[in-house]
Amino acid sequence: MKVVFRRGFLDMTLLFIIVVIALGAILTTGFKSKSERGTEGLIPEALPPGEEKKSLQLNTLKFRRAEIPQGNACLSNRFNDEAYIFVGSDPPAGGVARPGGQIRVWVDDEAGGSVAPGEQIDSTTGQVTQPGDRAATDGSGPGYYLWEPAIYITPLRSPDQQGPFSGDAENGGTPHFPIIVKGEVKPGGQEDRFLTLPPVEDPTAFDTRSRTGRGGHMAQYTWNVNDLGLAPGIYRAQFVIHDGDGHAAINCITIQI
Repeated sequence: MKVVFRRGFLDMTLLFIIVVIALGAILTTGFKSKSERGTEGLIPEALPPGEEKKSLQLNTLKFRRAEIPQGNACLSNRFNDEAYIFVGSDPPAGGVARPGGQIRVWVDDEAGGSVAPGEQIDSTTGQVTQPGDRAATDGSGPGYYLWEPAIYITPLRSPDQQGPFSGDAENGGTPHFPIIVKGEVKPGGQEDRFLTLPPVEDPTAFDTRSRTGRGGHMAQYTWNVNDLGLAPGIYRAQFVIHDGDGHAAINCITIQI
């Protein structure tokens, strides 16, 4: 008996198969935005005992979500949307942070800088007398960035080591918070008046030259080198700071201890 397949029938069959595959992909990955889909992938999950020998079918291959590393945030503006507000660091890139000394960073923005909500700071010295909510985040970025300014440290074998950097904020690094805050600062990225703080010190000698800031409202953050607990060596320092209206600014330098 001769069987004849009509072209229209084949076209409809092919279309049906494509639709089934597309629906399966949507149900597997979920309805997510483009940015969300870019931060995770799917990897096979181990099957329960007794199922591992079954033939490969849609109902026998299970998946779980796996986070994909975000990479070097200092080289991307995906979350680092106002990197240019950094105007200087002491020590500068490649400089030496000596035991017993300090690390300082300056930012300049039309809304000034930011600290965690509820932070209490001495208006005469700039000393942080009562930490704010240092678990509060900005609601963006991988795992979200803290409102409180922080340094994240990664030991390096050489100054030109390539990432990923295990100590970065995106990779679960430990935040180190400033002990002194000066200049024009707002709490938690809120549209509010500036806190009453002492003026910043002159950052001219530590100007990054490539980032000039914007707006003329400058903030300064200071860390004690000893508080970082670092042995002599070469380190990558990632600074994650927000301006006064909520934009993230991430800057990375190499320093020596």
